[in-house]
Amino acid sequence: MIVRVKKIFYEDTVWTTVILKSGKKIEFFDENCRDLSEYINKDIDLLIIVSFFSILDCDKKLIPPGVSGQGKHYKIKGKYLGEYIIPSHYFRIEDNLKNGLRGFHGIKIEDGIFLISPTAIKTDLSVNEDVCLEISRFDLFGGIF
Repeated sequence: MIVRVKKIFYEDTVWTTVILKSGKKIEFFDENCRDLSEYINKDIDLLIIVSFFSILDCDKKLIPPGVSGQGKHYKIKGKYLGEYIIPSHYFRIEDNLKNGLRGFHGIKIEDGIFLISPTAIKTDLSVNEDVCLEISRFDLFGGIF
């Protein structure tokens, strides 16, 4: 997902604010404390994973497509992709992942694809089904640095 890095803030951990193609802002946590400061006000291709979420009933909630919310309270509405193979160009050759990384799931929105951990999906969603998630945290999974 191509994003524009806006702000990085350090406490005991690293949080980064980015702007999606749609102009909406999200914040993500980076447990590996990667220094993205050289990318401030630049576009970068990142893999962002949805963490700490619950699945909402899209029919009962009036959630617009894409991302809405701020801080640690986001909602996203998109198409469930099922298992999503992370393309190998996100990994260095020495990582030995020439065929991509398997097991993750994806949700496609207008801004790109968010990843979902294979252990986090515990429901029977159909591929291309609209899915609505309430998210309390996004995490940086990787990217092309």
